[in-house]
Amino acid sequence: MRRLLVTVIATFGALLLAVGVAGAASQTVAGEKYGGKLGDIKKIVVNNAQKAVSTKVFGLGKPCGGAKYLHVNVQNGRGKTLYSGEAGCYSGNNGLVWATGLYDRGGSKVRCRNFDINRSRTTGAYRVLMPRECLSDAPNRIKVDVTGQNWGSVTGGHAGPTKVLGRG
Repeated sequence: MRRLLVTVIATFGALLLAVGVAGAASQTVAGEKYGGKLGDIKKIVVNNAQKAVSTKVFGLGKPCGGAKYLHVNVQNGRGKTLYSGEAGCYSGNNGLVWATGLYDRGGSKVRCRNFDINRSRTTGAYRVLMPRECLSDAPNRIKVDVTGQNWGSVTGGHAGPTKVLGRG
């Protein structure tokens, strides 16, 4: 009888754990520490919604005035990068230009009308929006990993990867 009770409890616990992990559609992850201090990325908030993967990145400065680059990588459950939403400062005809794009795992630019990277004037957070219609090779369950750097920073910043996030 005791063995049956232990088996039932263990099975029920495993079921609850599996449902909790599979049901997760969003997660907040703190940025990595370098020498005891947070790097340029303080935290990320990721939402794997039905229609888009939305990632908010906190800690980077204004485009080209503070932030040098930002990469938001969508990965499969094993951690292989499938897509990368990227922004960075590059020299243009009239000074520095903040260029953005969505790229597949081969480095080819993905044409995506509603892909967007913008910075909130109130919170200072970047929001990277990757519509699911543009992520055809991404499974429903993904991880997100973020890197970025401010000008003058020695360490840059990193947050993630998230745990596996089910599509909400």
